[in-house]
Amino acid sequence: MRWIKGVLGKLKVNLEEPQAARASLSLEKINLKDLSSWLELKEYEFLIKTYLQTDLENYILKLKDLRFLLDSKLVEWMRKNQSIKGRKADEAAALFRKTKEILELLHLSEKTSLSEILQLNQHLELKTEHLIKKVGDCSFAWDFSFILNEEEQNSEYKTLTNPLLQELIKLKTMQEDFNQKVEQSGWKKIIKLHQIAEYLEHSSLKISQYKEQLNKISERLKEAEERKEIKQAELDKIKSGAGYLPPGERENKQSELLSKISQSEEKIAQFFQKLKPALKQYYFLDPSDEQLLPYFEKPVDSFLRDKEQRMLHLLQRLSELIEKGELKLNSEQKKEALLLLLQVPSLKEWRKDNLNLRKERHQLELQATDKALNMKLDDAQYRLEHFIQQTEHLRQEISFLEDQIGEQMTFQQKLMGEFGKSALEILGKEIEIQT
Repeated sequence: MRWIKGVLGKLKVNLEEPQAARASLSLEKINLKDLSSWLELKEYEFLIKTYLQTDLENYILKLKDLRFLLDSKLVEWMRKNQSIKGRKADEAAALFRKTKEILELLHLSEKTSLSEILQLNQHLELKTEHLIKKVGDCSFAWDFSFILNEEEQNSEYKTLTNPLLQELIKLKTMQEDFNQKVEQSGWKKIIKLHQIAEYLEHSSLKISQYKEQLNKISERLKEAEERKEIKQAELDKIKSGAGYLPPGERENKQSELLSKISQSEEKIAQFFQKLKPALKQYYFLDPSDEQLLPYFEKPVDSFLRDKEQRMLHLLQRLSELIEKGELKLNSEQKKEALLLLLQVPSLKEWRKDNLNLRKERHQLELQATDKALNMKLDDAQYRLEHFIQQTEHLRQEISFLEDQIGEQMTFQQKLMGEFGKSALEILGKEIEIQT
């Protein structure tokens, strides 16, 4: 059965409007958010104009008729097949079952869309070709008289083609005929418009997301700038005092302690920042648990002040809820949260280290009044550097997002031009998409 070939190829029909007609077209303006619904309407108009809607409806009716008739024949053939035994009966039974599977795909509604039918045809084509080959490769292809009725048994039907093969070829021919009509209609160009519209919608969504992130980071930058100015004023006030001394060995030790404290705080801050989606879901589940609220704003301070370590018990409960799937988290959030919760022992150590470091730093401050002043200076300088780095990092993020928005807007403009050109060629419509 090598002569059977696939027919869903590339669609190459051009639907071009005369230049004179194009010149008289009026410009149609469409908002990007309305593009999908507009395209659905034009798609339906295209189906009507090319009579493809009628062809589709007729094709669905033919498939339903074929399914009904072939199903009836299968019932009779399977009944007759049960009266014989051996390999021949087994082969026929297997072929009938495979045919049943194909017929199950043909339970169609009058509302089945063209896209759904084309997807079905691709699936049917593979199954039908495979089954035709299986029929041709077994003895049932010529030894099928045991399923014929009494009339078909007479000499006039000696050279009769296998009845199952006849029906399968009929189904294959129906598919080919309909696919050819779709190909000749130029439907592929409508699909191209859908693809461009999907790209536009995706690009518009990304721009919205980038702008939302940009607004949030801009607010954070504003707050960081204000905090930086406060820290700068604090540092300037210390330096202007009469007791200011240059840093020495003790100050270097203080700087080392501050760095370690900051590192432990940063680890704690990152832990709770990454876990925030899961903690929020937990809070939504039980809003009465107010001990969580401080962790959304000041997780480091809240955790360090938690002398009873109630948060550790809460994290254990959180892990159980995630495992049970009781929190509304996507797969990535769930995976990240569970990996974080494996770090709870480290979290306890970070807290312990932080408190020990703070205690050691306090002892250094108590050793001498002048040294305490220098430590205070180091602390202020460190805090200022923190906000300087933070503002620089936020500016870099803002620059990156602005570049991304610019790239997406350029890409969007290109897609709009492509859509307008294709719409003019396919639908004879001059389109302007507005955002």
